[in-house]
Amino acid sequence: MRPPRAWPQRGEGDRNLSIEVVHTGQGERSAHVVVAGDLNDTPGSPPLAFLEATSLKDAMTHGSYEGPPGTHGKCTNLNDKIDYLMFSPELFAKVDTVEVERRGIFESGTPFDTVNGPDDQASDHAAIVAELDL
Repeated sequence: MRPPRAWPQRGEGDRNLSIEVVHTGQGERSAHVVVAGDLNDTPGSPPLAFLEATSLKDAMTHGSYEGPPGTHGKCTNLNDKIDYLMFSPELFAKVDTVEVERRGIFESGTPFDTVNGPDDQASDHAAIVAELDL
């Protein structure tokens, strides 16, 4: 089964192939699966919908997470969510806390004191952090 095709964009084929590998291989080798990274797609987009249809669970849906949904730029809405940390159900059950560190992003609204503009920000992407009780 191949993921649905979205609009053409650079890197789309690589993203679709990666998602297909995760979808077909997830759970076959281990019940402990983590998918993390900048996927450059928002929730519900065709490539992400395919990944979201697996049993993987997005860390930002964990009950401990409080905050805006975005992980890029201003981080205020779902259109700003393009970074993911996903766990197999077995690992998601072991998650204690989830936070998103945005202070290294200039546009986030509450940057570190040392972040005065885009040139000295740590990244334009937030860091999704999860603590697991293994």
